Amino acid sequence: FPVVSSRSHALQICIGPSVTIILIVLEMSRRTMAEGKASELYQHLWKFISKAEARDKVGKIFQYGCRMLTGMSTLVPEDSFLAHWRSVFPEVQTTLTWARRTNRW
Repeated sequence: FPVVSSRSHALQICIGPSVTIILIVLEMSRRTMAEGKASELYQHLWKFISKAEARDKVGKIFQYGCRMLTGMSTLVPEDSFLAHWRSVFPEVQTTLTWARRTNRW
């Protein structure tokens, strides 16, 4: 195991396995509820994401999420795990802005 240097470092180490476990539990519950056929929620989500307008909205959510994280990363201390991503968030936001603009034309 890696040496934990701070609380934010411990959080980084725990996030990956936690997300994996949550996704496994969600997939198992989806399979249990669906009993071999596509669930109604899955069908609605697939129908939603199949539309260009929906993909634009999802991109917008992530774009403005990156804007929020950019602002938050300027307020956190330098030893925080969010501070290390300070330069990445604006890049992702700009890339999503251009991608959404292309998608709308």
